[in-house]
Amino acid sequence: MSLANDASLLLIPSGYKAGKVYSQFPPSGDGDFTFSRTGEATRVNQAAVIETVASDVPRLDYSDSSCPSLLLEPQRTNLITYSEDFTDSDWIKYRSGTALTPIIEENYAISPDGTFNATRLKLDLNGGTTLSDRTFIRQSLTTNTGYYFSVYLKSNTNESQKLLWHNGGDISEFEISTEWQRYELNTTASSISWCGLALRGTSSSVNSADVLIWGFQAEQGNYPSSYIPTSGSAVTRNAEVCNGAGNSNVFNDSQGVLFVETKGFVDVPPISTYIQLSKNGESGFTNSLVIQHRNNGALRIYVNGSASTNLIFNIDIDFAQNHKIAVLYKFA
Repeated sequence: MSLANDASLLLIPSGYKAGKVYSQFPPSGDGDFTFSRTGEATRVNQAAVIETVASDVPRLDYSDSSCPSLLLEPQRTNLITYSEDFTDSDWIKYRSGTALTPIIEENYAISPDGTFNATRLKLDLNGGTTLSDRTFIRQSLTTNTGYYFSVYLKSNTNESQKLLWHNGGDISEFEISTEWQRYELNTTASSISWCGLALRGTSSSVNSADVLIWGFQAEQGNYPSSYIPTSGSAVTRNAEVCNGAGNSNVFNDSQGVLFVETKGFVDVPPISTYIQLSKNGESGFTNSLVIQHRNNGALRIYVNGSASTNLIFNIDIDFAQNHKIAVLYKFA
């Protein structure tokens, strides 16, 4: 027996067009979502290539596996003004002590967007062993807190290599593989004036690195969002809105199973967030079922309110993992 034969509504995205996300069932279209986003955005398509989609076009993203997920992201701004052009003067190319000037060769290889626009970045300490011996590429930022940095990198040799995140004086070493990957760094430092990649004397276990680089991003938020290309100025991707699925013809508001599959968080959310199912669409918590991710690492389920007396399920979970949550409910 198929699930579609048992369910009245399957809110599983199965396709899209501008302003619309199709649900898998029912075939009448009563389960379809309305969708909006002003401006372009990027996604990873089925061929694992990053592509740009037009305004109001939903994004079924294949970043994690062969199964797509619908990207619904808040407004974010890439503060790096030249995210793909590392020869521009906004990128400071620096040497000190016995270090060498970085080698930067643009249009060197195929990038994650499938075009021949990846840059070669070669950093060399030339045997430098003190903190004053350094070589890096970096771009200035407005001092603030809660940044997420991300960049696509690939080793330009047959072996993995090491580089340093270098931001406001903090040093964090990481390893770069022989395949394109997006590398991310979260920082909540109170003063950040720039971010880049570096080798720096005794802070690094290596003397040189030869890598391919593309798609640098710096954004404020508690998790990294999809790539926002820039060329000359900061660029903002607007928030997405997806709602309106289901109606009284297909949705039984008195009983059923609420199923939610969540993607792992990079960090515990800074605020508690929830999904609410209400009997009559009330704005409060009366006649409602609430599934809540707490900012203390707990998963909670409330019925008919949000006080401790309404709490029927409470468990600590690992936010870094994906979770499948099913709640059987029946309103009296």
